[in-house]
Amino acid sequence: MSTTNNAAAAATPQSLKHTNAHDATRRQNGEEEDEEEEQDDEEEMEPVKRTWGDRLKGLRHFFYNPHTGEVVGRTPKSWGQICLFYFLYFSFLGALFAFTMWALVMTLSYELPKYQDRVSSPGLMIRPRAPLFEINFMSNSPKSFEPYVNSINELLSSYQNTSENFCDAGLYRDEQAGAGQPGRVPLMCPFSRKDLGLCSGLEDPMYGFTSGTPCVLLKMNRIIGFKPGNHTNPVKVTCDGKKEEQQHLLGDIEFFPNDIFDPMYFPYYGKVLDGMYTQPLVAARFLNLTHDTPVTIECRLEGNGIVNKHERDRFLGRIAFTFTVSS
Repeated sequence: MSTTNNAAAAATPQSLKHTNAHDATRRQNGEEEDEEEEQDDEEEMEPVKRTWGDRLKGLRHFFYNPHTGEVVGRTPKSWGQICLFYFLYFSFLGALFAFTMWALVMTLSYELPKYQDRVSSPGLMIRPRAPLFEINFMSNSPKSFEPYVNSINELLSSYQNTSENFCDAGLYRDEQAGAGQPGRVPLMCPFSRKDLGLCSGLEDPMYGFTSGTPCVLLKMNRIIGFKPGNHTNPVKVTCDGKKEEQQHLLGDIEFFPNDIFDPMYFPYYGKVLDGMYTQPLVAARFLNLTHDTPVTIECRLEGNGIVNKHERDRFLGRIAFTFTVSS
């Protein structure tokens, strides 16, 4: 027994040497294999140089691959399926859009706008037109006031000279006799150019500029369905010096046909129903303006339902302009 143990003890150091040598050999072999793998990886990471011919060949294969029959990366069947899908998809969107537009149009009227609440009170404008609303002229120089005369003529060219008027003053169009007769809208009460008297251009083609007593035509902007005065008193026109210290420079004013916008010309029913409508005018003739001094005049509309003191809109219910008559 002891002999066996001694032999085993004597053999142990020898076996350990062999084991250590074997492990060293395995480690060395493993390191060599790792180095070979790293070299292989480095060789694989090196970019492959492609010639222009290879690139053109790859591009031709992209557009058409003869082996698989693909065109731009898809088979004809795949292209057919995707085209059919998008055709149905966009057809549905187009039909949906067309239906919504049709439904919207069905709610609108061709004759009158659906919403008319943006402007509740009319603005006031003048003729003649002038840059910055400054009317400067010399009564003995026709060239100085020729643009103003042409501007007034342009406005009055659409007005007739007839004196026929079958409407009753003070009544709106829908209150006139026969307004309830069959028809889309009540008959229009014609405004005659003759009603403007000395400012009509019929008696004085120069509208008073040659005598230093110029005319200014005032008109309200059109508002569909608007009834000036709201069944009370007619809307009145007043013209005064814009500044109190200029009031004495203004002199006397004569209005034609008078200083009101008669209700018989209202309401207005829009371009479709009222295609021949002519706006009523009020002409103001300034009889004795102070010469060689700028006179700033402000004309206003006064009446029920009229706004003329809006801080941000200087044309709402009023207008200011300047006359300078040079000697």
